[in-house]
Amino acid sequence: MDQLSSILPKVLHRRGLHGHAMAAMATHRAHDWLRAALPHCIEQLHVESLKDGVLTISATHPIAAQECMPLLPSLTEFLQRECKGCTVREVRMVRARGRKTNEANEANKGNED
Repeated sequence: MDQLSSILPKVLHRRGLHGHAMAAMATHRAHDWLRAALPHCIEQLHVESLKDGVLTISATHPIAAQECMPLLPSLTEFLQRECKGCTVREVRMVRARGRKTNEANEANKGNED
């Protein structure tokens, strides 16, 4: 009898979902790594997507981005080591725009009052 660990990848491949599942796992592990490495900035950092080997992290606050930037090579190495089924070649930091930025600014105003 096959084990679940061998059946699940076969089914995902057959349904064309293996790449999506691996990208979701990589983004989840990246979020957990950021939570452990930068607990004071995790509210301002959001793992957005993994596309074509590039993991994108958005920051709603420039200080959070500045704190995270030196750690990106370590995160890349971690993901390459932990996520064997998907290729993470690069991790990029972008400044969040639109709704997330506005929500973060409103939350900061609420904390100042």
